[in-house]
Amino acid sequence: MLERARPIIIYLRSTKDANGKLLMNKMVANTLTGIVHFHEIPGEGTMDFAASLKALNDNGFSGYASVELYHHVQSWQKALNDSYRHLSQFV
Repeated sequence: MLERARPIIIYLRSTKDANGKLLMNKMVANTLTGIVHFHEIPGEGTMDFAASLKALNDNGFSGYASVELYHHVQSWQKALNDSYRHLSQFV
């Protein structure tokens, strides 16, 4: 699956838009399903944490959640603080 995504990622990383910017210049992770996604700090991406956590709660989930900061190694303290600030409003 990852090998099939390679030409697409090469295209995205080497093609520029009308303003001369690369179509994709961020780090990506490929899952086993072939889905490409960005690892943003909670609150900076597109995921609706309020709706996601509400759905988990409404369906009886009482476990733990974790934030993966491995793409933010250089600024892990800021990423940690920003993640906590954003996610704590839903707990």
